Amino acid sequence: MKKRILSVLLIALLTAGVAFADFTFSGNFDVGYTFGFDGTTELTAVDGDNSAPYAGFFYLKGGNEYISLDVRSEADVAGGSIVRGSGIAMTGTINLSNILNTMFTMEMPVAIELYAGNQSFSSDADYAYGDSHGIDDEIDLGAARTQYPFGSKFAYGDLVQVFAYGALPVNGGSGAGLLELRTQPVEGVRANIAYGISVGEKAQDFQVSAIAEFGTLFDLDFDLAVSASYVANIDNAADNSHFMADLTGGYGPVGAYVEYEYYNDVENTDEETGLFIADNQHNLYIGASYDLADIVVPLSFGAEVALNNMAEAFTTGASVSVDAALLDLHLYAKLGFDDFTDAESGYVTVGTYYYF
Repeated sequence: MKKRILSVLLIALLTAGVAFADFTFSGNFDVGYTFGFDGTTELTAVDGDNSAPYAGFFYLKGGNEYISLDVRSEADVAGGSIVRGSGIAMTGTINLSNILNTMFTMEMPVAIELYAGNQSFSSDADYAYGDSHGIDDEIDLGAARTQYPFGSKFAYGDLVQVFAYGALPVNGGSGAGLLELRTQPVEGVRANIAYGISVGEKAQDFQVSAIAEFGTLFDLDFDLAVSASYVANIDNAADNSHFMADLTGGYGPVGAYVEYEYYNDVENTDEETGLFIADNQHNLYIGASYDLADIVVPLSFGAEVALNNMAEAFTTGASVSVDAALLDLHLYAKLGFDDFTDAESGYVTVGTYYYF
């Protein structure tokens, strides 16, 4: 019965969105290959916005001040073949505060939005963290697509935003919930805190992040920002805890960053004692970039040195890259080594990505 009611409500929401919305269509095509010096070849995502080697995806977005609809479809490249990825993901949004403002001719002090869809929601890992290297750790609702995740947002400008997401235990699944608080007391300072729970997996996750953008705060003519983020499993903070700190700066076409990462991942146990064996990782990433925009073909150069597993089996890797933009089409190339002491850890990545 719950499933039928939710289905009817979702269909009604999406139908209203289609009937009264102005839609825009956009997408991305991304394909690349990495050729390892050890003779291996693998498909690679070359666009920083993609975390997997996509064949492409598209967005269909539309709405008005009262209701909106987002539709996303993507296809993964796996085993040399283009296969359907996570299918079609839809999210409908009702701007309840705008509806009430119009109905009762008033101006509510807070903004209220309601969400429903068939995809799992997540905390915003980048809202209050720089993430220069691209670690990107966030808390996912952990809901199956058939559980009809739903959510809401309450906001008082940019000062306070509260997001609450949930998933009903239907179709044999278990309940899940996610609560996130975001705040921006002044422009240039942001923080968020999130708590997620998955009943079926008996897991509770906690996340806190903060960022200070000094260039914005003090109206400097250069960029300087520092941020930090911590994610932990509350049930066992020694397992899968993750701490990151990021320092980034730039002046004109030149940019630089230093990012530190620590995580503790328990995967194995000692056969004699039965105790957990912790995999403690301390990694440091140092990078720089230079953009040549005032030429026929804008170029972006990047370089990074990675100091991995500094506490134990210390390794040093490095990479250099170039990105050429031909309007919305980008050509990308990268040369790198995961470990300078191992010649076979070298690789060359080439690819292209296109936005439309």
